[in-house]
Amino acid sequence: MRKVPVDLLMLPAAFESQGENEWYLDLESGDVLPVFDDPELEEKIEDDPDRFLLIEPPRAGDDFRVMEDFVAGLPPGEAKRDLERVLRRAKPFRNFREALRDWPAAQKQWFALRDGRTQELAREWLAENDIEPVPRAPDA
Repeated sequence: MRKVPVDLLMLPAAFESQGENEWYLDLESGDVLPVFDDPELEEKIEDDPDRFLLIEPPRAGDDFRVMEDFVAGLPPGEAKRDLERVLRRAKPFRNFREALRDWPAAQKQWFALRDGRTQELAREWLAENDIEPVPRAPDA
């Protein structure tokens, strides 16, 4: 197992914001790097591909199932009915986030569940890639 000083705060963020951009783990520094039309970073990755590992996003269906499971676990009531309707409409991800604003208690529960899930995804991804996260140096 390869030991890497992974930035464990940024790694879950990479899973949450996948889509338009690619994210990489620098296997030397442990930095989690988004590629936002950064020619310099793209060149570094191309020049040293063994140093950088692409962070593959979770499948959209997995994220949708997490939302469905969350809504199914809510107590019966108006919030649950509203969020069930949102999941059946077009653009369920965006509409779900917007609908949660109307239900602060459910929104708080959702953020806790989502944060836990992205932490779990990050740990699973590290294990699948045979990486053991080690503490980062204080100045890293």
